[in-house]
Amino acid sequence: MTRKSILILPALIFAAFSGCGSGGAANVSVKDILERVQSEVATIVSVEMATEATDGNNLLGKQGQYIELGWFTDSRIERNMVVESLLQANPRGTDNGGAIEKFRSTKDAQKRNEYLSKFDGAGILSSGYHEQCGVFVIRVSNKLTASQQNELAEKIKKAIK
Repeated sequence: MTRKSILILPALIFAAFSGCGSGGAANVSVKDILERVQSEVATIVSVEMATEATDGNNLLGKQGQYIELGWFTDSRIERNMVVESLLQANPRGTDNGGAIEKFRSTKDAQKRNEYLSKFDGAGILSSGYHEQCGVFVIRVSNKLTASQQNELAEKIKKAIK
């Protein structure tokens, strides 16, 4: 077995068991994924694709950043005063339900997921649930419970396959 094979084999095993799949997933659009998830999850009340004008992070299409971004709104998120004021300032984004980001490469997606990890548990700055799935980064609101986040993420991963 060559050194290269030794390095690639663990990655293939991880991909097979991570639930994200590989291969054709890169050909799927964020819009298609969001539509599939919305048709299966009754609490997803709206979806929206980002444009350069609506991307609050101003990252869409830039080198090393996401090439597609879509948000979804989940009706289970309570609209308390703090959340409502944040949503008025930025009605789109992960706090409102979640997002799916698509990258040109798995390396770029991995870098984004690692960046989001820096904010785990950071209170109001928390990026919520996030997971790399091939060229995608799945994000789910921190306002949902852990079981709700996991359930929603699994449905998104299924839609990516």
